[in-house]
Amino acid sequence: MLRTHRILAVAAALCVVAALVVVFFVVPAVRGDTFAGAAPERAVPALYVLSALFLLAGLLNGLLVRQPAAVDRPRRIHGTALVALSAILAVAALDAGAAFLEHGPAMRQTALVLLTSGGVCVVLVGVYLYVFFLRRGGHGEMGGGAG
Repeated sequence: MLRTHRILAVAAALCVVAALVVVFFVVPAVRGDTFAGAAPERAVPALYVLSALFLLAGLLNGLLVRQPAAVDRPRRIHGTALVALSAILAVAALDAGAAFLEHGPAMRQTALVLLTSGGVCVVLVGVYLYVFFLRRGGHGEMGGGAG
């Protein structure tokens, strides 16, 4: 397995784990939020959307791992999609984490999980930019080109 494929496989696993953590840890905590201004009826559906987007990013990573290395154009398209999706996920997770940080000590752990997920997405944006657009080399790996 090429090094790039291993990177994308790890990224896929991280995205799936993040989706599961949001569904099984964050959503129950948000439902039980006792903060005076809490609105779980609005936050829970948004968290499910966040989780679905994490799963979509994991699926795109998985597709790229299985795609033959000779096809470069679809990889650039997928790379662009992954950069954009990861940036959206980063903003959404960081925003949600910052909001829950203000809900007092009871929600700090939930906020930390969301902020960590957002931080991972920021790192993934950098990894994807390198893998798909900045790296040159051509050894049959993704993002290679004449250079």
